[in-house]
Amino acid sequence: MLKSTPKIGAVIVLSLCLALSALTAAKPVKIVLQYRAGGLRTEAAEAWIAEFEAENPDIEVEFYPAPSGFTERTMISWLAGVGPDVTEIYGDWGQDYARNGMFADLRPYVQREFTQKDILDFWPVAWEASFVHWGPYKGEQYLIPRYMITTVHYYNIEHFESAGLEDLNRLDAKRQWTYEVLRD
Repeated sequence: MLKSTPKIGAVIVLSLCLALSALTAAKPVKIVLQYRAGGLRTEAAEAWIAEFEAENPDIEVEFYPAPSGFTERTMISWLAGVGPDVTEIYGDWGQDYARNGMFADLRPYVQREFTQKDILDFWPVAWEASFVHWGPYKGEQYLIPRYMITTVHYYNIEHFESAGLEDLNRLDAKRQWTYEVLRD
């Protein structure tokens, strides 16, 4: 009887490990979504979460309203290992984080989930901006565009002409009005 005790113990331990791993596998994955909150934004986020969880019953989404100063707070929480899994980013800080390897490369997911027609639904400049443009992570896709902010530039034609610059309307008519010209 004593000779079989280690075998019985091993079987019990193995059974417990298998049972615990089955329980662990049955638990849903939990992710944290950080998004701006208040009024319609909160309602929109809650609707997204409900739809996502209905389509993905093995994933639970916790909504975390973005605090004020959330760009800095998000970075600090990521560095502490407790930051959100999904968040809204915009502007240069997204490129800065991506160039430093802070984001997952989304290309495998995009290749699996998006058709070429889906990609063509995005404004080309928005889609292009979703990739890291230089550094060790160049070419990685770190975001899926959600919206574009359009910018309007006003100028005084008389000031342009007195400075020897061509009227932008004439440049546009000749298809020579570009962002490069604007920048220069």
